[in-house]
Amino acid sequence: MDETMMEAMAKRLDCLERENLRLDRQVTRGKWVGRAILLGALVVAVGGAQFPLEHPRKLVREEFVLQDGAGVTRAVLKAENNGDAGLHFYDERGKDRIGLAVRRDGFAGLFFRDQDGDCRLAMGIRADGNSDIGFYDKKTRDRLRLGVTPEGMATQNFYDQDGKDRLGMTVKPDGAALFGFYDQDSMSRLGLDAQPDGKVGLVIFGKDKKARFSFVIPPNGTPSLQIYGKDGRPLFEAPARRNRPGFPEVSWSGS
Repeated sequence: MDETMMEAMAKRLDCLERENLRLDRQVTRGKWVGRAILLGALVVAVGGAQFPLEHPRKLVREEFVLQDGAGVTRAVLKAENNGDAGLHFYDERGKDRIGLAVRRDGFAGLFFRDQDGDCRLAMGIRADGNSDIGFYDKKTRDRLRLGVTPEGMATQNFYDQDGKDRLGMTVKPDGAALFGFYDQDSMSRLGLDAQPDGKVGLVIFGKDKKARFSFVIPPNGTPSLQIYGKDGRPLFEAPARRNRPGFPEVSWSGS
């Protein structure tokens, strides 16, 4: 191979080397540009996730349903067409166990149900301002109820297995405390009371709702006892004032 041919080959190799170097630089620049674009997209995406207030969004629906992995409904948030709104939670069998409700009539309440879906405990505030808590048996009958009126009167009532009111306790806003026993027809038969002025008393009623016996200790400490007939007139009083014929006279000093 002569010297001229060798020089020509050397020039061609030199050109090829320079061309490869230029291509390598372009590829490298392309990689960095691609990486920069990808990094910029990630920054925008993360920035949007980190600062959602810059892009306010809201999702408006009338009903939301939450299901577990088995497809069983576990929670429902729903606004009814009649104006009621509620949130319900269900167990793994689909039984309604807890409910929150706000009704269009102003009632707001919380309900708890047992494994069979029967309501056993409920609490709420009614539109008139009365608030109460109710406990129920398996037949969803009242057994115990606690309440507070807007005026500040506190009440507690116990019910029998038929849902009849049998025992009630009340504390009035003025401080008077009342205790009442009721028969199977929810009629008052015996009452105890303590007044703010210190007066305490016991009254027993007949089936006709009329008082038949009363015992009172007033603030001055002098007790009094009265027995009434079916007509409501006193048959006997102590200290004696106007006992009817045939009843003994009784004097009472109060000491």
